[in-house]
Amino acid sequence: MEVLVAIAVLGIVFTTAFSLMTTSLRNVNRIEEREKVVRYGQMKLNEMVLNVNQGKVEQPLSGSFDQKFQWQAQIETYDTRENALTPPPFQVLRIRLSVIWQSLSRRNSYVLETLAWTPVEVRTGG
Repeated sequence: MEVLVAIAVLGIVFTTAFSLMTTSLRNVNRIEEREKVVRYGQMKLNEMVLNVNQGKVEQPLSGSFDQKFQWQAQIETYDTRENALTPPPFQVLRIRLSVIWQSLSRRNSYVLETLAWTPVEVRTGG
């Protein structure tokens, strides 16, 4: 009888331990996925800022990093300086980049945003 009770208690302990371990591994995978999204997004945002600073606005403003992660960007005029006496030789733009991916349970997105400047000659649709 004592052996049966010991085996039952041991079974409960192992079940609890494996459940906790599975949850921990799932959390680690989610954190690694989020880190990958941030790295992809930051690299693309840096690339877009460099292009905008050189006066190049790439088209289309969407694409994919790999089969799982897609991105979409919006470029909008941030400050038109309409009341300025002399127009500045540059224009400030807001770049908003969304990284979208599908996890097991739902569609996720992560948004990064920054400001950049471009020569006045470049015009955007935003």
